[in-house]
Formats: sequence, structure tokens, C-alpha cells
Amino acid sequence: MKTIISIITDLLQMDFFILFSIIFSGIIVGKIKILNFSFDLSAILFTALAAGHFGLTLSPVYKNLGLALFIFSIGFEAGPNFKGGMRKSIMVSAFFAILITSTGFFTVLAAMKILKFPADLAAGIFNGALTSTPGLAAAIESTGNSPLSSIGYGVTYPFGVIGVIIAVNILFIFNKNGNTQNYGMKTPVKTETKSDFTFLIFLYSAGICIGAALGKINIPFFNFNFGLTGGILLAAIAAGKLYSLKIAFSPSFLQSNSVLRKTGLILFLAAAGTEAGNSFVDAVVKYGIAIFITGMITTIMPIITACLAGRLFFKTDILHLAGIITGGMTSSPGLAAVDSKCSSSVPGVSYSIIYPFALTAMIIFTRIIAGLN
Repeated sequence: MKTIISIITDLLQMDFFILFSIIFSGIIVGKIKILNFSFDLSAILFTALAAGHFGLTLSPVYKNLGLALFIFSIGFEAGPNFKGGMRKSIMVSAFFAILITSTGFFTVLAAMKILKFPADLAAGIFNGALTSTPGLAAAIESTGNSPLSSIGYGVTYPFGVIGVIIAVNILFIFNKNGNTQNYGMKTPVKTETKSDFTFLIFLYSAGICIGAALGKINIPFFNFNFGLTGGILLAAIAAGKLYSLKIAFSPSFLQSNSVLRKTGLILFLAAAGTEAGNSFVDAVVKYGIAIFITGMITTIMPIITACLAGRLFFKTDILHLAGIITGGMTSSPGLAAVDSKCSSSVPGVSYSIIYPFALTAMIIFTRIIAGLN
């Protein structure tokens, strides 16, 4: 007969067992409330980080599948809210994208000068703190495939993710309206049809394929692409907009989209957490606490700057601000945390508008940092 230890060992060789153990424990942790504060589904990231630290891994297929489902659902539902007269929103989003990324940029420059970090390490810190994987790719390319870029990214990325999640959770504590479920833009609805879910799956499949292809196309002059996230987001927005011009979304259609969104974010958080947790502690021990602290500051400063500018100068409401912060920080897990707190499409719309600007700015600032060697 097998011993308990051998049974556990066998189970831990199974991807699906690890996955559902992380989800199960994450949901339990997410239900814990401290001063009326809880992490909800985003707590899955923390249990995944712990699992990754102890050597448990998940196939990257889960991460990519989850990311594709989550991002497409957000963009698809946000699409109908993209009106012709959005010039002001686009200008404001561009401003916040530059504000957030430039705050991180100058924070890293200050650290380079004070702590004598090499440019390739600083480029990695910058992208890890603002959770930009496309930016890391640009850093690796610009620094001649320097391993220091990946190290800087690996040490700072986990707090970059966690920091944004904590920030948006805190943001909702100060939502004085007390009603985040029905606030903001509305998606038009129609009567139900029996083929809604089948057709939605068809749209997801076609849209994700098109989006993945779009993400591979290099943008002239800047020499970068939008990657999987950006490509799928653009395709989803277009699909949602075009679909809504002909047929309004039905209640069952929106409910099915919500189920796919939550499924996607659960898969993504579980896989991304194990990936980040695998090397986090070792990297901190090996390369020093200074990198980690620099990353923390580089994550926190742009969030504080965006909150102050949003609330004091633009009088931005909580839901728009949540989308601005997560989009400006290029943080899909952050948007997932927002989504677990409310059902409004407002954060998704704000995220969708600001994300391309932030991504472009990250690439440009990364190339500048990398050229300072």
C-alpha cells in the first residue's frame, strides 16, 4: 500500500491538482476580512506565490489561456462604450500614462545614481516594478540579452503585482458611494436568445486568434509590438464595438461573459503567481535587498502620483481611477482585483484606453535607460 507521503508526492506531480489546490486555498484566504478589507479572488495570487516558492509549478498554458480569456472579456464588454466623442478621455488617458510611467522612470534614474545600479539591471527593475513583460523584452534586446535585466525584473515583479492589487483594494475602501456594482457606464441589453453562449465562444475563439496575430505585428519606428495582451485587447474592443452596433448584449450574454472572465483571471493569477514565486526569495537573497526596496518604491510612487492627480486635479471617481492605475501600471492582475470588487465596465474601459499609451511609453523609457550604460 502507498504511504500518505507517496500519495501526496504523486498528487503534486499533477498540474491540475496543484492548480485547484492553489485556487481552493486562495479563495479561502480571499474571504478573510480585516477591518472590512478582503482580497477576494486576487488572493489566489498570494497562495500561488507561496506554491511557487516551494517549487510547485504550472504549465504556461494556464497563464496564457487565462490571460487570453480575461483580457478578451474585458475588452469585449468595454467595446460598446467606445463612443466617437472620446477625444477628451483619450487625452486624459495619454496624460496619465505618461505621468505614471515617467514617475517610475525618474524613480529608477534616482536609484541608478544613488545606488550605482548598472543600466541593464535598472531597466529590469523599471519593468518589473510596473509589471511590463513587453518592456522586459525591449530591455533584454536593448542591453544585448543581459541577464541583469531579467534578474531586476524577477526580483521586483512580484511586489509590482501585489502592490497594485493592494492599492486598488485600498482604493475601494475609500469609495464613499458604497455602490460599486451598478455605477458607471452601462452595456445595452436585449432579450435572451438560446444561442448566446455558443456564439460567444465562437467570438472568443476568432477574436483571440486575430488578437494574438495582431500582437505579433511590429510597430514601425518604435520597433515593438503589443504582445498577447495588447493584441487581444484591441481585437476584443473592436469585436465588442462591432457586435453592439448590430445587436445589444442580452443578460445571459453578459452573464456568460462574466463567467469566462472570472475563469480566465483565476487561471491567470494561479499560473502567474507560481511563476513569480519560484525565484523570488532566491533572487532577493542573492542580489540584495536594495533591488527589492527600489522596486517597491518604483511601484508605489506612480500609484500615489496618479491618485493625487486624479482626485485633486481631475476629480476622477474611484472606478475610473482604478482603471487608470491598473492600465497605467500595465497590470492585468490589478484589473482582475478590480473586477472582483465590482461588476461595472468603467474600470475596463479606462484600462483599455490607457493601456496602449502606457505600453508605448514603457518601451521608450526602457530604451532610454538601457542606453545610459
